Amino acid sequence: KRAIRGKVRQVRALMKRKGQGTLSRSAVSKAIQKRMGRIRRCYEKQLMKTKKRLTGKIKLEWVVKTNGRVRGAKVKLNTLGNAKVASCVLGQIRKLKFPRPKGGEVTIVFPFIFSSR
Repeated sequence: KRAIRGKVRQVRALMKRKGQGTLSRSAVSKAIQKRMGRIRRCYEKQLMKTKKRLTGKIKLEWVVKTNGRVRGAKVKLNTLGNAKVASCVLGQIRKLKFPRPKGGEVTIVFPFIFSSR
């Protein structure tokens, strides 16, 4: 039995300032990379269940609080057409721990692109 695998591609994070906070792109990328395996599993699990091609983008937005924790994570765009994948990825984002932003909270908008191989 052949394993079904999909690809998850990160795109550069778009950071919007909220207050005076700053957080480097590399710090954001490093924190997300730690959960990338679990984010990939969210996608692959649904890919195996549906047996269809799941291709699209999920754009998420969240706030990194001054203590580095995530607040207010939500889906801004879902062209993947699968709410379960979006919900699972959102759950993984809520568990992230970022370095403390300098000067206040930071809002991050981050797209994930999914495609079956």
